[in-house]
Formats: sequence, structure tokens, C-alpha cells
Amino acid sequence: MSKLIKQRAPVSEAMGALAKVLDRDVGVFLAWQSKIAESMVIAENQYKKRWSKTTLNKQDRMIIANNGAMDFLNEFIIQHKPKGTKQ
Repeated sequence: MSKLIKQRAPVSEAMGALAKVLDRDVGVFLAWQSKIAESMVIAENQYKKRWSKTTLNKQDRMIIANNGAMDFLNEFIIQHKPKGTKQ
């Protein structure tokens, strides 16, 4: 087995475990859904305020979606990073 495949196995297992929990636990699913939605709403409000916009076009919405996704993932990393690891 190649080194790359060996490195991906733990990630694949972790993602599988997460998918299983999200599929089986409605409370966890709804919590994740609300955190993702909250990140998107915050990103939209920040974008509108920064650029003084009241209406958004397709490009604006793509930027907002990427900003919201990045914010969600960064917050997830901060909250779930193992103790004792560097930021």
C-alpha cells in the first residue's frame, strides 16, 4: 500500500465516523446545520457592511459562501484541535 493511501486512511475513517453520527443523531445533525447556517449569515452581513451593499449578485454570493465555509471550518478546527498542539 502506498504511503499516500496509508495517510488518507485515518481521514477517511474519521469522515466515515462523522457521517455516521450525522446520519443517526438528529440533534447533532441540526447542531451542525445551524452552525453552518450561522456562519453563512454572519459572512453575508459582514460582506454587505464592508462593501456597503444592499443587493447581491452571483459573484457576491459565491464570495460570501466561501467566506462562510472558511469561517465554519476555522471555528471547527479551533474547537476540536487536540490539546497540546500548536495553533
